[in-house]
This record gives sequence, structure tokens and C-alpha cells, in this order.
Amino acid sequence: MNTLQKPILVYRGGNDNGTTERFDAIRAAMREALGKEYAHGHSAGDVFEAAGDAERWCEAHGLRVKDRPGMIVIDTSSKEKFPAKYNHKRIVTDVKLLRKARGWYLVAAGWDELWSSETGGTIYCLTPAQDARVKKWLAAQYAVQAEKGGE
Repeated sequence: MNTLQKPILVYRGGNDNGTTERFDAIRAAMREALGKEYAHGHSAGDVFEAAGDAERWCEAHGLRVKDRPGMIVIDTSSKEKFPAKYNHKRIVTDVKLLRKARGWYLVAAGWDELWSSETGGTIYCLTPAQDARVKKWLAAQYAVQAEKGGE
């Protein structure tokens, strides 16, 4: 994956709908990082959507806004499987987003090849403190039944 010379602000959170300037900056950064492979993957809208999805993931898993900086998301452009008869590799793009205090930043982009049976997806990389916070939040969402003897 190619690290960008300057991180690009993608998403501020909340009701952020993006701006033309940010979308243009994302497109330019993706073209620079990917060259001719740019056509095979993420559009600026896809990158924006991945950042929005990451923000919603944080909300759904109990991470407060002040606890989100430092989280990294790696998103692959191709999330669907191709038909079994399609037995060739396809080019996909990966983007790396970093959560800072002001929002989500595009920090790297690259391309890869996947076989038809492989799917891309999204990987959420948490800091140790974020991991502990999510585990604590998750543990509060359920109870464990006591074991009954002899049954």
C-alpha cells in the first residue's frame, strides 16, 4: 500500500455530507497512489462511505468520540464473490483510513489481486485502549447462565 504524502480529510462524523474539494482531493490522492489501477476500485464516494461506516461501527460498539483517535480501518473495494465459473484474479483497491481528533483521514491506498472465491472487506484495527473499551461495552450487553449440576 502506498502511503500518501499528506493525509486527506475524508469524513468529520455526524451529518457530514462531504465537500467537492474533499472529493477532488480524494480522487487526486487515489490516482497518485494507484496510477492506472485507479479505475479498478474505490471511488471518492466509496472512500467517504467507508469512513462513514467506520464511524457508525464505532458508535454501534460503544466507542465514544473522544476514544476513537488512533483507530485504523483497511477497506477493500471488492466485497462480493464472483461466480464459481469465473476462475481468474481480479484487481481490487485497498484504502487505509486513520481516525484523528478531527475525523477520518485517507492515509494510504494500494491495489491487490483476489481470486474469484476471495472477498475483500473491512478490517477494524483498534488501539489496546479501544479494544478494552469495546470488550467492556460488549460484556455489559449479555449475561452468562449459571451451570446446573446433573442436567
